[in-house]
Amino acid sequence: MKKIVYIIISLILINLFKSNAQNFEEQPIIYVGGYIGYLANFHDADFNKLKDYPSCCPQFTNGSGSGVSLGILFDYPLVNGWGIGARLGYATLNGELIKEQKIGNTEIRKTDGFNNGDIADAISKYSIKSNIQIIAIEPNVNYTLIENLILSSGLRLGIMNNSTFDQSEKLISPNNVVFSSTGTKARNEYTNREIPNKNTMQFHLFLGASYSFPIFKNASILPELRYYYGLNNLSEVNWSVNSLQIGASLKVPIYKPEKVNEIKDIKYIRDTTINEIAGINDIEIKMIDSKEVEKVSYPDSKTELTTTYIYETYQKNIPRNINESASLKITGLNRDGTRQIDPSIIIEEVETEESFPILPYVFFKEGDANLRNTSMKLLSKNEISDFEPNKLTWETMDIYSNLLNIVAYRLVNSKSNITLTGTNNNLDKEKSIPNLSKNRAEEVRDYLVSVWGIEPNRINIQMRNLPTKPANNDISDGREENQRVEISSNDYNIIAPLDLKDIVRTANPPIIEITPDLWSELGIDKWNIVVKQKNKIIREFSGLGNGDKNIWDVEDEPIPSLEEPIMVKLNYWDKKGKDLEIVKELNISQLTIKKKRFELKDDKKIERFSLILFDFDKSDLTDAQKKLLNDVKSKIKPNSKVIISGYADRTGEELYNRELAAKRNAEVQKVLKILDKQVEIQNIGSSELLYDNNSPEGRSYCRTVKVIIETPIK
Repeated sequence: MKKIVYIIISLILINLFKSNAQNFEEQPIIYVGGYIGYLANFHDADFNKLKDYPSCCPQFTNGSGSGVSLGILFDYPLVNGWGIGARLGYATLNGELIKEQKIGNTEIRKTDGFNNGDIADAISKYSIKSNIQIIAIEPNVNYTLIENLILSSGLRLGIMNNSTFDQSEKLISPNNVVFSSTGTKARNEYTNREIPNKNTMQFHLFLGASYSFPIFKNASILPELRYYYGLNNLSEVNWSVNSLQIGASLKVPIYKPEKVNEIKDIKYIRDTTINEIAGINDIEIKMIDSKEVEKVSYPDSKTELTTTYIYETYQKNIPRNINESASLKITGLNRDGTRQIDPSIIIEEVETEESFPILPYVFFKEGDANLRNTSMKLLSKNEISDFEPNKLTWETMDIYSNLLNIVAYRLVNSKSNITLTGTNNNLDKEKSIPNLSKNRAEEVRDYLVSVWGIEPNRINIQMRNLPTKPANNDISDGREENQRVEISSNDYNIIAPLDLKDIVRTANPPIIEITPDLWSELGIDKWNIVVKQKNKIIREFSGLGNGDKNIWDVEDEPIPSLEEPIMVKLNYWDKKGKDLEIVKELNISQLTIKKKRFELKDDKKIERFSLILFDFDKSDLTDAQKKLLNDVKSKIKPNSKVIISGYADRTGEELYNRELAAKRNAEVQKVLKILDKQVEIQNIGSSELLYDNNSPEGRSYCRTVKVIIETPIK
């Protein structure tokens, strides 16, 4: 190994000393030489046996082997580093395909007898070892990427002059068995057989790379790497060979005969322009153009004089002061629509509470009773100990996806019972499947029992075709909603709304515009803005050029949490990489609930309720819904402001849905018994869809009335 390293280092040093001299030498008209290489062969197969040769192999897939490649070459250089060439040589594509498989004991017996009843499965090794030799011609195109590094590509056309194989199947485990048919550990053995139905012509595409090391004036040695990709099979079965060749070639250039009495001369003609340039620190002199013109003359009949005129243009740059300007504009957009330059930001805490309704339906896909194909989030036994409904996110669809976990959690903490009613759309595919409704209900029951440990006797199973209150079965949306399991209980608390409480932090102004105004005669390359409070980064913006308006939504996390000034720092770089900085400071005030009440300032509590989910095309309230509204009514104070908003799903015309929403709002207001001066009614209908109406749960949650109560706290 050390000798190889020394040889490589020596070749590199020889190349470095000779490369400059070679630039001025005449280019050869052709290269001739030879090559030799080691082949790593990769056999790709997809067959179980060769024609007329029995084999029990399930399928040969791949194999490997090694070989050699050698021959003669020539390369013809073209222009701009391109060249063409060809090789004529010999290559071996040997390889072995191996497959191991367990075989049944009907094919084997013990070596000490014919009783095979207690023999475990044996392992048999199948192999095909090939001996393939080709005579090949390789036309190619080559390109010198950088000095001495040559890339090549082409086609190898090979003719097989040997194509034999050895085949065998041998038992390799256990040691005490033999094949029943042969009495030995081997069968289906063939040696030095000709590959049947072989493709005599073999075609390969190849890619290669080599590096030229001059070893003396008229020769180079080139370590090289080539990959050959097989384009056709070795025989009528799917069996091809790819090869990786590692080797070296020797090239000897052949030059044109040298001219007698050839004289060369070089003359330089230079011109310099002086410019004042902003943004440089020192005087710079650089060449901006150069061209060569050759003129040939003949002083006498035996002498050729070539004069090269080199015309060079230079530019001398002298430093000049840079003209530039920069500013940072910060504007607050207040909630009342006014704008404020360099604003002071007030962060205020508001206590809020929201109730989310429980939609007691599990929707199934058409013709399906698999709970895993629904939108329900299913937990494992190890995960239920960490589940708490109060820790769910304030997202209706996330809460709905945990419907079964919420119901199970409440059942675990009570002695109540539930009823699961399976339904179907009673049409076509669903109607023809036996016990589809029952299977759906049992699937939900099995999850509650197996994962959450609910006693089976607490779960009553019922089934029917259409639900008691079906959706419109004449449209696809309605049919999809009728494919469900309904959850009901004798205990209102099992499917009662989920109440979540939090403290929401608001800001005024809620929006801050940060605009860098930058100019430099050199041009602005990039800029970066960092908004920090103490050592914590609140926001960061960046861009290219002179700067754009950047929007800071103060109420998005992270929100400033201290009564410490906000530092806004702008860094920008001109095209020469010069770094400049501007810093501004904004004041922050924190109005916490504790502080507001201690200082006797105004405060309010916001409570949101999405308690009412109506059936399809209905506005009447059930007794359970009236009970919910009575709970809401108890939270309304004489100084409260109440907003009632009615919604509908996408089914039906928009005008009809607005009227339906108005009816739903009226029913809710009637139960709440609130004065007109306290209430704001919003009949929205389907003009605003709260949730994705492409899902049955999204449409169901859109049939709702939302109630918001804002109550000042003293």
